[in-house]
Amino acid sequence: MGGEACIDLLGPVRATVDGRAVDVGGPKPKLVLARLAMAAPHAVTVDGLIESLWGGGPPATARKTVHGYICGLRAALGADAVVTAGPAYRLGLQASSVDLHRFRTLVTQAAATGGEDAWEALSAATELWRGPPLTGVGDSVFVAHEARRLAELYVDAVERQMGIGLELGRDDALVPVLEELVERHPLRERLWTTLMTALYRGGRQAEALAAYRRLRALLADELGVEPSEVAADLHSRMLAHDPGLARRAQAADRRGNLPHRLTTFVGREQATRQLEDALRRARLVTLVGAGGVGKSRLAERVAARVASRFRHGVWLAELAPLRRGEPVPHAVAAALGIQQRHGLGIAETVVAYCRGKRLLLVVDNCEHLLDDVGPLVERIVSTSEGVAVLATSREALGIAGEQVWPVTPLEAADARALFAERAVAVRPAFRLVRGTVPVVDEICTRLDRLPLAIELAAARMRTMTAAELAVHLDERFRLLTARHRSAPDRHQSLRSAIDWSHDLLDGTEQELLAGLSVFSGGFDVTAAREVCRPDRDGQAVADLLADLVDRSMVVVETVGGATRFRLLETIRAYAGERLEARGTAEELRRRHAVYYAGLAERAGPGLSGPEEGSWADRLATDFDNLRSAVEWATTVGDVDLAFRLVAYLPDFTYWRIGYESSTWAERAMALAEADVHPLFAGVCAGAARGAWMVADYRRAECLARRATTIAATATAGSGGRVPATGPRTCYPGDVLADVALYDGRVEEALDHYRHEAAQARPREEPLRLAWAQYYVAVCQCVRRTPEAGIPAAEESLALATAAGNPTAVAMALYALGLALKKSDPDRALALFEQSVAASVRASNRWVEGIALMEAAATRAVHGEVDAAAAALQHALTQWERTGDRTQQWLNLRYIARLLVRIGDDEAAVVLHHCLLRAAKRSPLDDHGLAELAERLRPNRFAAAAARGRAMSDGDAVAYAGKRLEACTTT
Repeated sequence: MGGEACIDLLGPVRATVDGRAVDVGGPKPKLVLARLAMAAPHAVTVDGLIESLWGGGPPATARKTVHGYICGLRAALGADAVVTAGPAYRLGLQASSVDLHRFRTLVTQAAATGGEDAWEALSAATELWRGPPLTGVGDSVFVAHEARRLAELYVDAVERQMGIGLELGRDDALVPVLEELVERHPLRERLWTTLMTALYRGGRQAEALAAYRRLRALLADELGVEPSEVAADLHSRMLAHDPGLARRAQAADRRGNLPHRLTTFVGREQATRQLEDALRRARLVTLVGAGGVGKSRLAERVAARVASRFRHGVWLAELAPLRRGEPVPHAVAAALGIQQRHGLGIAETVVAYCRGKRLLLVVDNCEHLLDDVGPLVERIVSTSEGVAVLATSREALGIAGEQVWPVTPLEAADARALFAERAVAVRPAFRLVRGTVPVVDEICTRLDRLPLAIELAAARMRTMTAAELAVHLDERFRLLTARHRSAPDRHQSLRSAIDWSHDLLDGTEQELLAGLSVFSGGFDVTAAREVCRPDRDGQAVADLLADLVDRSMVVVETVGGATRFRLLETIRAYAGERLEARGTAEELRRRHAVYYAGLAERAGPGLSGPEEGSWADRLATDFDNLRSAVEWATTVGDVDLAFRLVAYLPDFTYWRIGYESSTWAERAMALAEADVHPLFAGVCAGAARGAWMVADYRRAECLARRATTIAATATAGSGGRVPATGPRTCYPGDVLADVALYDGRVEEALDHYRHEAAQARPREEPLRLAWAQYYVAVCQCVRRTPEAGIPAAEESLALATAAGNPTAVAMALYALGLALKKSDPDRALALFEQSVAASVRASNRWVEGIALMEAAATRAVHGEVDAAAAALQHALTQWERTGDRTQQWLNLRYIARLLVRIGDDEAAVVLHHCLLRAAKRSPLDDHGLAELAERLRPNRFAAAAARGRAMSDGDAVAYAGKRLEACTTT
């Protein structure tokens, strides 16, 4: 993982990469990460990690388990995130990537300075805290001790910050903060004395004296002592009205015209801090982003936070009311409150006024006046060393030295909080509870987490529930209009916000933007040209896209090392309306489907070659486009396009996505008769494979036989597969054999694959032979003659290695490991791990999952319970996500076996009877079941059996997941 990783300990322990949360595992892996982060840049021995995890009673497998946690952290954060240092591990990240180390650095800076600089450093330090430290990592003795120690550091920093605030004369602003602090830390006298001083200086002498009485009573009740000499002396000075306690005069001129908003600012704490820092380094910072993304409010927030740096104030010049051609200097002069000087033009007057001043100028909504704003701002910053400019625009100003800061949509948690706060304002009874959180998250996601859209949506909560609002979001442009008169015209509705930006585009840009609405998820330059502007060359389209990016109408991002573009869903909906109005929507949708049908045809063979991983990544990137192309082709009844899209994708979709494409296949089949299209048999075989994956074996057999009949008629000698070079997963005969294998008819399956291997040799089809030999080895293992499968697995591995196809290699490694699991478990485990690695290179989740299951089973036999449970949990999640019921039932068998090994008898009985209820084989034989019954006693055994028989498939998966989680936390 190549992004910038950060570790946060000052609150719930979490890890992020490029600002996005990363799952590093449960409490124990998080504790390992926290331990390494606290020690950075020093190393922590394995013994030290074990002590932190388990104290004095570690399990026998502790070292292996710690190694497993380290491997998991490297997988989540990058191979270099944790470095091996002899018998120890060290965090491989910069110390500044850990919030605790940033906190310590800022506190040290504050101690070395004073005044405003110290205040800012301590403010930044305390803002790093998100709650009690080290939460979510368990409650061991180590965690409890470290959490107390860190909490003390926080309170010390807050006390120093409050004291500096008093020195700076911020008494009134400190009072509510101090009142909250003394409630949370009632025995910290320094907080009480600071509160008393702030109240006294604010003219609230009675409250200051009352605070002393509260402190005195509290200390007497809790500790049986009197207040300290310092507190008692302060009390005496207040009674005597000591002039030395009076508010200190402030030398700084705090003027400015920032508005006082009636609504609070929600979220963007990290961006706010980063922008505060950016204004230290650069004197011109421009916030750019789409309409409604919150540039203006963020600029005001940042400006207010840095106001103390600017002796001559912070001034907001709002340019939205100006039309093109109207004089910008007059608006800036009006904001600064200055008159045109005699003998100078208005622009020269503004520049002359700023010269020698130390002020911050916020220039808001510049996008429609760039030709006028740019020169004026450039003159101001080039002639006035003490002036900084914070601009907002949907496009950069284009001035030398400008730092452009893209403002992106809100993070999910901030979007949810914003919606909730605004909803409560119009519907006081609204609360975010378990039932409403998913609905609110859906609303925010569908609105691209744009603050303007969220606020407009929340305003509708006066007359709608969240669920009703979500249902009506397809009519977002009609629904989302402002209900208050104070909103500027461009924010009166979601449509007006986008109209503002759209009207700034020229005709060619508007036409391209409308065409881009046919893409789902994203696109590259080539796709944009082929679908939207085939009459233009690639460079011309690239230039147009760059213009749209500059104007914040299109988002650019890097995916897999390649440049991709996408529209925010709200802008896509707007552009789609424009496309319909142009009357060219169906023509562009057809071009879109044709383009992605061509991609599918090229990718099909590529997935069988050495570059399989690259092709899989490309298809994954464009999966939303492939889905929408299939949807369009099947809806309009275009048989050829539908079949071209569906026939070549199963090796990608079944192994990487899940069974979704089997529904595509069946929809495509309904469009034509069997003899109409040469790809029909291949599509039918794909539908059969999909039915097998969801364990609908009778449907799979029916479809596979139909495909076999059509294939035999259409192309004799192709092995029952059309096209002959099509997906490996879609031999209909293989589907029939796999049904037999999972139905317990092992000999039937073995005979089929032996026959297929014999057919593949003279045809010189190495991958087909490797596939057949893989299954020969698997069948031998199922029939409990694994030694007979070793030669087939070894040949499969040799063929796959020579072909260089990662999936073929991963499958062969898995088969060889399976054949050696009993006779050479150590080597088998190594082979399973190699199979997982090869599967990851191929982005093949299916083979990764089966290899993980076997590795887990092998580890369980060797007593590595935590590692086995973690692997089975991963597989459980994977099969649930892809919808592969066949593998999920097999996984539940492995979990039941593990539960028996660790003594979770009741859970094992539950899963046993759940398997029987679903007509699946259980790993528990009569003897093993009798032992469990004896240990549980009749009543508990009967209750567990009844619970298992009553469980649905989904309930069984959820139950197994909870039992596995318990394995890793006890």
